[in-house]
Amino acid sequence: MVSLVAIHWLESGDPKGQMEAFLKNSKRQAKGIISRQILRSRNDPNKITTVSTFESFEDYENFFHIDPKRLNRPKTTDDPTELDVYDDITPK
Repeated sequence: MVSLVAIHWLESGDPKGQMEAFLKNSKRQAKGIISRQILRSRNDPNKITTVSTFESFEDYENFFHIDPKRLNRPKTTDDPTELDVYDDITPK
């Protein structure tokens, strides 16, 4: 099981429209998706953290179609999203 933690920053122009996009994306169903949470910071309402959990890394890749190299890219002002993938090591 793997989880993607992504930190997103809403732009000041259309935060409502951007939130609708997050909510719409969270309803997508695909093979291997277990859950997706959308969390809004209490300290900064323009900071959104999503936690998406999948049965396998392959399911994650198929859902997001993200090149693994993207995970290691530097953050830029054009795309400040921070991504990291975590393996679940919780004892069974």
